[in-house]
Amino acid sequence: MISTEEQIPLVVDLDNTLLEIDCFHEYIVLFVKKYPFSIWKLPFWLLKGKAHLKAKVFEVPLSHIEDCPVNADVAQFCSNAHDRGVTVILITGTAELIASKIKNKFPWISQVIGSSSKTNMVGSKKLAALDSQDITCFDFISDHKRDLPVFQKARKAYIVGKPAPWASHLTNIVFYFSFNKKNSLRSIFKLIRPYQWVKNSLILVPLILAHRFSEPHTAHIVALSILAFSAIASSVYISNDLLDFENDRHHPSKKNRPIPAGLISIPFALGLGILFFAIGIGIGGCVSKKLTVILLVYVLLNSAYSTFFKKIPIVDIFVLSSFYIIRLFTGGLVPGIEISNWLLVYS
Repeated sequence: MISTEEQIPLVVDLDNTLLEIDCFHEYIVLFVKKYPFSIWKLPFWLLKGKAHLKAKVFEVPLSHIEDCPVNADVAQFCSNAHDRGVTVILITGTAELIASKIKNKFPWISQVIGSSSKTNMVGSKKLAALDSQDITCFDFISDHKRDLPVFQKARKAYIVGKPAPWASHLTNIVFYFSFNKKNSLRSIFKLIRPYQWVKNSLILVPLILAHRFSEPHTAHIVALSILAFSAIASSVYISNDLLDFENDRHHPSKKNRPIPAGLISIPFALGLGILFFAIGIGIGGCVSKKLTVILLVYVLLNSAYSTFFKKIPIVDIFVLSSFYIIRLFTGGLVPGIEISNWLLVYS
């Protein structure tokens, strides 16, 4: 016979709780990647309500949905509860259709309650959905203060993450689940790849070969050019990781990159990419219009490579090589150093 304790259902959130990522953020990126000329539709869908926006965005096919990083501690806790006879209910702001697909990954989930085109299943909407099914006594696992109404009604509250001010008055908290630390300094360094900045030392080559490194003004321009290229290169790395996270999750080593691994949130990565781009263009604008144009060409060429040229054999090699040639040209064109023909041929 199942005890009364075991009959009390366990309700668990999805985004940043059972999964280490936010499904809505990932679908937004996939929508932009798949339908770049339909981005203008997003604000108009939002005007009709976030539930409507989610319904539209979640229509984008996502092949990796069952490969998303999972919070192992939460998953094991739910699995153990199921083994004891507890009903585990997944309730989420993610579209119910998507959440139902995720359910296939976790056989211990008995029921799914998700968003629809009319209801954005967050906060008090979750509580109302549970009440409508006469689920008035339950335990609850989530990570966010928007679910505070559900936490307040729950018999036992389990929070994913560190103690937060919004939960300080809750008297039913029994456990804090660990989580992958988001946006840590280590993850940021892995994302921006500062070790790749060494490639920009090619900008120094014309200066050194022309024996003009003793000229303070010229050396200053070259140094700023290197800084600008480094910032722009990092913004490109971030952009590529954002657009490729779905494929990266199927790669043996790339799956450990911060974005596909859920170590960097997509809004944070986007903001960081914009920041590095602004720094690069800002430095370029301070140096000269030539450098600004070169940086923009570099970004456009990288975008073309990531979306098109890298799929074409041989052509991809020439495009990759051009990135190094651009750096050499920058080292000559921007500070006004003539590049010899033999250097160009050698390059």
